[in-house]
Amino acid sequence: MICQKIGFRQIEVKNGVLLLNQQPIKFKGVNRHDSDPQSGYTISEKQAMADLRLMKQHNFSAIRTAHYPNLPWFAELCDRYGFYLIAEADIESHGTNAVYVPSPEKSILLGVETVSDQAAIRQQVIDNYCYMARSPDFTQAILDRVQANVQRDKNRPSVLIWSLGNESGYGENFELAARWVKAFDPARLVHYENTIFQHSDHQNDTTHLDLHSEMYRSTEDIEAYFATERNTKPYLLCEYLHAMGNSCGDAEDYFQAMEQHAGACGGFVWEWCDHNPYLPQSKKMGYGGDFGDFPNDSNFCADGLVRADRRIQSNLLELKNVQRPLRAKYHNGQIELTNYLDFTHAEDAVSIHYQLLENTVLVQQGQIATPKILPKHTALLPFTLPPNNGSLWLLNLEYRTKHATPLVEKNHLLGVDQLCLFGDKRLPSFYPPRLPEQAHIQHSSREIHITFGNTKYVFDKQKGILSQLLSAQRPIIQRPLDFNIWRAPLDNDSLIKAHWFAAGYHQAYSRAYTMQVGQRKDRVVVQAHCALLAVSQSKILDLNVEYHLFDHAYFEIKIHAKKAPHLPFLPRFGLRFYLAKQQWQARYFAYGKGESYIDKHHATQLGLYQTTPRQNHVDYLKPQENGSHYHCSFIKLTGAEGGLYITAQHPFSFNLSPYSQEELASKKHHYDLQESPYCVLCVDYKMSGISSNSCGPALKEAYRLNETQWDCTFKVSLL
Repeated sequence: MICQKIGFRQIEVKNGVLLLNQQPIKFKGVNRHDSDPQSGYTISEKQAMADLRLMKQHNFSAIRTAHYPNLPWFAELCDRYGFYLIAEADIESHGTNAVYVPSPEKSILLGVETVSDQAAIRQQVIDNYCYMARSPDFTQAILDRVQANVQRDKNRPSVLIWSLGNESGYGENFELAARWVKAFDPARLVHYENTIFQHSDHQNDTTHLDLHSEMYRSTEDIEAYFATERNTKPYLLCEYLHAMGNSCGDAEDYFQAMEQHAGACGGFVWEWCDHNPYLPQSKKMGYGGDFGDFPNDSNFCADGLVRADRRIQSNLLELKNVQRPLRAKYHNGQIELTNYLDFTHAEDAVSIHYQLLENTVLVQQGQIATPKILPKHTALLPFTLPPNNGSLWLLNLEYRTKHATPLVEKNHLLGVDQLCLFGDKRLPSFYPPRLPEQAHIQHSSREIHITFGNTKYVFDKQKGILSQLLSAQRPIIQRPLDFNIWRAPLDNDSLIKAHWFAAGYHQAYSRAYTMQVGQRKDRVVVQAHCALLAVSQSKILDLNVEYHLFDHAYFEIKIHAKKAPHLPFLPRFGLRFYLAKQQWQARYFAYGKGESYIDKHHATQLGLYQTTPRQNHVDYLKPQENGSHYHCSFIKLTGAEGGLYITAQHPFSFNLSPYSQEELASKKHHYDLQESPYCVLCVDYKMSGISSNSCGPALKEAYRLNETQWDCTFKVSLL
């Protein structure tokens, strides 16, 4: 006799909306493989429980068993601890889309035209992809696996949706399988994503599929789906937000897109954990090619929210806060609080703690009684606002568990909100009054020397940049202060970087057309008309630069930049400081303390933080851009022999690292990195966003540095 605990619930679709027990729900889901760097694909209940605990702590409600049925007890754990399941059959055959398809040979000669019917080539790839889905040779195998999946877990109430498999094309075999599932278990829903692929000799029948499922489509695609009246099925992203390396830049955009439509039922992030095994006789992790293996997919196995050993990555923290149970909004002088839980009243589950800060100084803190808010409803948060006195007022809210649950302890942090009540999200900058100083100017054929007391500024006439900055004969910058447009490519830059390389962004250098110096009442101004160029490429940027030197300890760099419209968007634009290798301490006001970017900063908050170059660096298995901080008002660096205080005309980004971007880009693993002989500080007018383009949509235009011209000013004080 086998005893099983069972449960009752109702899953259905009404008027294009997914309902559980007659209530609309949106999946906060993740794809999970059985995987461990030591035990491989063999997972114990203890290991699975560690995953479930982390998922609950980071606000996930659903799991897709990608891409096979998990061990029988896994669904029982999901019954017990409250996870929705998409139970997937063990079918995946997307290798068929790699079968050779004839295409025209290309010529090296520009005068030889290559005629290519790309639509026909694409259709042939799709036809190959759908081979097993249509071939009678595989009918019984597909039916057998689908039936075994359903028969085994038919009594598990956590299973809401049956998945016919993953990425295996579409055709008669899957239509037959879907028909069988609906006949055997009409109380559950059926999903299969590959119905979007149509074989040239077959008309797809999706009658027995309850959801319109897709992978990695953009938020614009979601909008287009709901703008078409004939689309009446709920929309599900069974994979999205490819979490490879420094990623998940569009998490908040997806959340907002889903909330706009009742028929959008959420999505499942790809994926839960990295799949990196340890190297032989080592605690270092490797990936494809490190084991003499062929074929391999390089580091495409490192695409998890957590590392293979379950260490948390910033992608998971970003998702956690995007998926927080409550959200606050400051609107018309009041604070509106919305409950995004599916079935639980806000006051029964969440306690609210707050801090009120004026120009970063703590004014009040405490706990606010959680209002009574029904699921998916909004109420006003009772809080007395301060008067608007011109300061930057920030209200930080923390949402914590009111009671312990089996997987989450009491007072666990579920998420945060930060409301800017007054001010423009900038901390005011203060500069001490300065007295005019006498400047001494010297010219040579290649350089301009300007001296204020014991401080010397040296400019390179050929490049149009500050090549040396010395105080009491001690170099403040160890290498010339040059313009910087490059970053160590992200995994998400794997497609766009081909365009960056083609445009020469990775090897850009500056050249001056003209350079002149003039003295004004309170400053010396060095003007340079220069360009950012690359060998054998067209000009990247045209730059008109003014260096305003006020005295021995303060200068400004004003830049007017122009970019040709046909060039790809820039990774970044700013200045790169090479500073002496010493024990630097950095204090800054920006989104922190974790890394933050224009499209990835929802796990961070504006505030005053401290860091060092090593602390600021974020290790990714494959090195790439990391550790930047978005919307910075100032950074103050102090060391044994002085320091720098840097602000800008507008909020800027900065990165402080013991590694150069060239070093990060050149190494395969983080443990291969060699520290620079300098401390590297990048101060950026803008840094382009992160996105999830390693397997997903391109970076949104709003997050690209794609302006054709801009002005920026950097202000530097020597300490």
